[in-house]
Amino acid sequence: MLIKSKSLIPNVAKKLHLSEELVEDVVYYYYKNIRTKIETFGAERIRITGLGVLHIRKEKIEVSITKLNSALKSDKIKSFKHVIKRKKLEQALEEQKILISKLTKNGSINHLEK
Repeated sequence: MLIKSKSLIPNVAKKLHLSEELVEDVVYYYYKNIRTKIETFGAERIRITGLGVLHIRKEKIEVSITKLNSALKSDKIKSFKHVIKRKKLEQALEEQKILISKLTKNGSINHLEK
């Protein structure tokens, strides 16, 4: 049975004697952080309580790095928005390169590929 946040949040708030707004903020903050880590490859392993551990695959990082490289090569600076976008792309690319080097050093990539 799938529990929806509309029924979960009021029940948890009542049980813990907290406001529904506070519980809602905590739940959305938690899942927003998880989503960000998944989208940006922010960690090599992500533990989600009740669901398990998500592992990053080397292939996914390599595809993402390729896409970022091509976006940086083709992106022409036309305005200040483009400068900001370019900086974000460069930062994401650097973070992913660091992550793939950490995974290679730790031997996590070899372990995950088996």
